[in-house]
Amino acid sequence: MRNTRELMVVKILKTDRVRSRIRLYFTVGLRALRDYRWKNSLLNDLQRLMGTPQEELLREAEKQKAEREMMGKELKQLHKEGLERLLSSLLEGGEPYLERELPGWESGELRLFATSLSKEGRNVVAYSRDKGHIVVARGKGNKDLRTLSSLVFPPLQGRGGGREDLLEGKVGSWDGLTQVLGLLRETLGRGS
Repeated sequence: MRNTRELMVVKILKTDRVRSRIRLYFTVGLRALRDYRWKNSLLNDLQRLMGTPQEELLREAEKQKAEREMMGKELKQLHKEGLERLLSSLLEGGEPYLERELPGWESGELRLFATSLSKEGRNVVAYSRDKGHIVVARGKGNKDLRTLSSLVFPPLQGRGGGREDLLEGKVGSWDGLTQVLGLLRETLGRGS
């Protein structure tokens, strides 16, 4: 290089303070130009996608993030209300043993569902195939569910554990579900 003009564009990527000095991370020449063009293209695409001027992009993104968070809270509230309605309708039924697949439910939601029904004297098996969770709750009888753990999780290629009245875990394969449900129906269906 004969002249600093040959550097073309100099782009500072970041700076770090090291003791009393500053360390610069930079790129120059065609690399810096490619980076500048890519970011400018990205900015133009975002502007076109969001329909706002470049100066307003950050404010618009923050606004959309806040709206998304608010909608997420509303969705959780609606899900909670739906759970309460489902629980009240199932409590009217009166069956001592209940098996229910609840697609899309997380383990905490399954646990809440099962424990709410078990407090009313129901034995419950709740699972979500797509999330890979299963929860077993005893409401009636004195069977220690921890003794069933070694019979429930190996056929499901899963892992789990719990208390004497609650068993929960992660499932690896649902191939053994029929066998496990049969065992639980036989054990808990009698209210033992």
